[in-house]
Amino acid sequence: MKSYHLHFFLLSRRRELLILAALSLSLAALVWLLLYRDVYFPGTVLRVAAPDMEIFQGRLSPYGSGPQRDLLEKFCAEQGIEARWLPISNWEEGWRLLRQGRADLLLGHGAFPPENLASAGIIEGPVLAESQAFILHNRDNFGPKAPFSPCDTPFFYQHSPAIEAVLKGLCQDDGEQTQGSPMDSVSLLPMFEALVEGGARLGVVDEASFRLWQPLFPQLQPSKVLSTAIQTRWYISSRRAWLAEALMQYLSGDSLAHDLSRLESRYWGFFPQDTSAYEIGYIRRVVRTVLPRYKKTILEAAKRERIDPLLLAAVIYQESRFRSRARSHTGVRGLMQLNMDTARMLGVTNRLDPLQSIQGGSSYLRRLNDRLNPLIQDPWERWFLTFAAYNQGFGHLEDAMKLARKQGLAPDHWRDVKKAFKLLTKKKYYKEATYGYTRGFEAEAYVDSIRYFYYVLYSLTLVPGPEADQLAPFVDATPSGWPDV
Repeated sequence: MKSYHLHFFLLSRRRELLILAALSLSLAALVWLLLYRDVYFPGTVLRVAAPDMEIFQGRLSPYGSGPQRDLLEKFCAEQGIEARWLPISNWEEGWRLLRQGRADLLLGHGAFPPENLASAGIIEGPVLAESQAFILHNRDNFGPKAPFSPCDTPFFYQHSPAIEAVLKGLCQDDGEQTQGSPMDSVSLLPMFEALVEGGARLGVVDEASFRLWQPLFPQLQPSKVLSTAIQTRWYISSRRAWLAEALMQYLSGDSLAHDLSRLESRYWGFFPQDTSAYEIGYIRRVVRTVLPRYKKTILEAAKRERIDPLLLAAVIYQESRFRSRARSHTGVRGLMQLNMDTARMLGVTNRLDPLQSIQGGSSYLRRLNDRLNPLIQDPWERWFLTFAAYNQGFGHLEDAMKLARKQGLAPDHWRDVKKAFKLLTKKKYYKEATYGYTRGFEAEAYVDSIRYFYYVLYSLTLVPGPEADQLAPFVDATPSGWPDV
């Protein structure tokens, strides 16, 4: 009897263990499926491998994630699919993911593809952007010797296959090693800080990457262009034939050049030709010493009017440089340079009172933006046109939009409307406009300056320092859903 009970117990125990093992395997399979379903069962997911470079992520810009990522999101929206981002630490990892079919697309910038792409199941897309590499130095120091020899000069350089190839080619002896120290492409901040603070004399970087950081480092000056082409391309896996075909059709479509031009205008078309070290230094000083006395009022006004307080600060800086008693020959006054009629409409009794000026000016910005809301779908374009209306008046903006349409331009995009504004300085055009002549060139400079100052303020929040500390409450107060609010 005892042996029977023992046998029954062992059978029961074995059954429990088998059930437990089956449950464990099922749970492990479920976890694996949740973690890797997009890798091995992509369905309607576009798997995008990309290095964590600023040029692909757009962290420095308040206007989005950059042209490349916006192009990709547009493609996904047209195809009804979703992008899944696969961060990579080096290009070799990206090529491996493509070859293995674990990624559908690799965003390349300055990358050298392996040989025999077709046999590896990889399709090379067209060149989407091209830049050059150049040597940087601090304006206070001497630039590189001529000719520059990377084999006898210590320097920092951006870690990039294209840059490394051109540097190696500059060595007189094939066996020589460059004296350069590579810097991670993910963040070029340490290189720029070293050049500014004297930790390095020279740096080599590609133009497209430096352009994004240049507003924060006006002390750095490109001194010599290196003869190389650093290309931005998309590399496509051919394993999912329908997706590869759709991507290539998209990249060879007639609208691509227009989309790229529009996006480049969105992201850096407002940058000044020359970055002023004085202007950037003054902005930093204002943020540290003047902004704190108006911080509470700006935050309250921004919250009430659903405006990014950093943007509101950029408008104030453009209007008055944060001088509360600023006056203009055109009759406008105060921090936000209100005229008499606008102040009266807004209930502002003293335009030189900072509290009233900020409250009134922010309210006026919101009214103008709401008035444009039914007409302009893109929220950023709506804000750009709002700035133009704030500067020139809503009537003149309407004239410019009508003229843009008549000229075959897009009346809902600032890039085209500013062309119409400049036409309204000519009698041929303004004599037929409802509101007549307008200072069209001033409108262009005004809007682009606000966009630039907004970019600078936003970027300063990402670089450790006293400016970031002062601006931190502004970042926390960005309205939910901004800019489409």
